[in-house]
Amino acid sequence: MKKIFFLIVIALLLATSTSVFPAQKQILMGVSYYTNENPNLLMILDGVKSRAKELGMKVTLASCDFDNAKQMSDIENFIQMGCSIIMINPNDSAAIPPAIRECNKAKVPVVMLDIDAKGGDRAAHVTSDNEAMGRYGGEYLAWKLSGKGKVALLDYPQLDIVKERSDAFKKVIHAFPDMQIVATDFTVVREDALTKVENILQAHPDLDAIYAINAGGGLGAYYACKAAGNTHILITAVDGLPEAVALIKNGDPQYVEDTSHMTMVLGRTATETAYAVVQGKKVTYKTVVPVFPVCKESIGYFPGCDAMKLPTADKMSPPWYKTQSWLALCDKYGYAGWKK
Repeated sequence: MKKIFFLIVIALLLATSTSVFPAQKQILMGVSYYTNENPNLLMILDGVKSRAKELGMKVTLASCDFDNAKQMSDIENFIQMGCSIIMINPNDSAAIPPAIRECNKAKVPVVMLDIDAKGGDRAAHVTSDNEAMGRYGGEYLAWKLSGKGKVALLDYPQLDIVKERSDAFKKVIHAFPDMQIVATDFTVVREDALTKVENILQAHPDLDAIYAINAGGGLGAYYACKAAGNTHILITAVDGLPEAVALIKNGDPQYVEDTSHMTMVLGRTATETAYAVVQGKKVTYKTVVPVFPVCKESIGYFPGCDAMKLPTADKMSPPWYKTQSWLALCDKYGYAGWKK
């Protein structure tokens, strides 16, 4: 009789176990981003998705296609869907705070991906080392031009990360009195850069170099210079896209340096941060992922922007830092910005 009673109790416990021990709810993360036209961003999102899958998170994505109103609507939809957390890669740092405040009202935490916002309560911001992206481009040009030359800048300051890059670039150039930024225009799109660089070349036929804050600008500048026959102009840029890296690998004398995001590491780190936030863990607000200066001196050990882990610190360090010509140049002009 006791045995029968014991079996009945066990059966009742098993029958009610789903209510006594409910299954953990899967984390749903909404990811709002500004465009599908940026290959670099799409690779970052690949990192987000791969790490989310490993962590058992469900991800839903929405591109706003450069439309602030659509991004607001997408984020409101994520809230209505019951997302546990929302990751935002904003189209405009200054325009996104109202959408973030809607998340705040709904008590849905927000993690900023790559680009930060200028308002609203955010749990974290995971980004690349944008200061280094600007500094490396300027330093490489200063090194190759021996601290003398006229430079054009392709900028896009409405995004906070881009302003970090261009500010760092300008700081380097201003440190060398014999270098001068003679023209600035604004673009992140290759086709637009083609036209704008054509105009810059006509206005400044003695131009020595161009720095672009992203691959679209850099590659547009490259092909504009080729079309105009100005093959002596040196170009440095940002992103580490395969097309740009291939030019450097093949020894192109004009497209000389491209500072690369480590896209998979960035996306995966952002997802790990979002997961920790949902778990109620304390996270550092800003996480900065190192970047890789791709040039002919380092191309032999560049693992690709989509590498699953970072190279060692000695490989990530700019190779010109180890040269006597760089040290002599810095000593001549008193430049110490590289000693970080």
